[in-house]
Formats: sequence, structure tokens, C-alpha cells
Amino acid sequence: SITVGALALSCPQCGGPISLRAPDKTDRVFCDNCHSLLDASGGKLEYFKTVDAQKVHPLLPLGGEGTLLGDRYTVIGFMARYAMYAGQRYPWSEYLLYNPDLGFRWLVYNDRHWMFAQPIPVHEIDGDSNIARYDAKKYKVYDRGTAFVRYVLGEFYWRVEVGDQVATVDYIAPPQMISFERTQEGDGSEVNVSLG
Repeated sequence: SITVGALALSCPQCGGPISLRAPDKTDRVFCDNCHSLLDASGGKLEYFKTVDAQKVHPLLPLGGEGTLLGDRYTVIGFMARYAMYAGQRYPWSEYLLYNPDLGFRWLVYNDRHWMFAQPIPVHEIDGDSNIARYDAKKYKVYDRGTAFVRYVLGEFYWRVEVGDQVATVDYIAPPQMISFERTQEGDGSEVNVSLG
């Protein structure tokens, strides 16, 4: 099989250059030139909407490469997110990493701390609303809330939008954390779980 490193395309809105680093898996991509959010799920780039241009400066550059835990990754996406608690906004940043052989991982930056996260199958987790058990470890509930998307850059394997929100539950067994994110979709919901 042939692995494509990146696919060079043009934005259908402004004609500016766009590089897709995971072209066969990308559903949404952001044009840095005109701030358009583009849908890539139909096999070609289509204009979805224009995102309010903000002065957001990721600490890691899109397209940057590095090695984490012995594996090489490329930074392909950036999200600024936040949660509300007692009327106050608590922000953090998430970097979507991609390795063609391993898939997607996350680097989460919150209050000068970094966390590496990888997806885990929801069916491998046992427990109740206060305890999660995974890989012979017991994790206790740490936090529940709602996470909002404030800004996006780059490409993503799902149809992300500014303003999206998910219900979250975090369980900890220091130094590890299991995070659940539940998205409502019509009459159903989708659950994504990661181990950090």
C-alpha cells in the first residue's frame, strides 16, 4: 500500500493553498487564508461556513512533526476549548496528532501542563457513574461538565464546528486519566473515550 504524506489542494472559497495530512480520514478542514471551515467528507472540499477570525496562536505549529513515546506524529489540528464553572470560563488547548500507522492521538495543554491522550474502546471500560475500571486499574470520578469548542485550525476526522459542545466525565488514577465525551446526535448519542 502507498502512504500519502500530504495532499495539496486549493480552498474552494478563496483559492488559497491547503495541505491535507490525513486526506482519506479528514471530514473538516480550516482554511487559514479566508477562515472558512470546509467539509471534506464528500471526497472534495466544499465550503461550509466562515469562522470568526480570532488571534489564536497555537504553541505547536500545524504540520510540525515530533516523536512521543517512541512514535512519530504530525500536528494536523488545533482546538481551543473551554468549560464553564460558577460563571467562569476555564480554557485549554488540544492538538490533534496523526501517524499513518497508529492513527490519531491528542496533546492537551492546560494551565502549563501537557497530557498525551489516545483513544480506547468504550466496551473495554467497566464501572458506574463514580468508578471506571480499565486494564486492571480503578479510576475515580474527578470532574463532570460540558466542553465547548471556541476555535479550530487545521484538519479533523469528524465534523467539528465552533460552538460544538459535549458532555464530559473525567476519571483519575494518578498519573492517568480516562475522559468520556458524549455528543448528542438527533435521537442518539456518540461516546468517545481517551486515556491520558
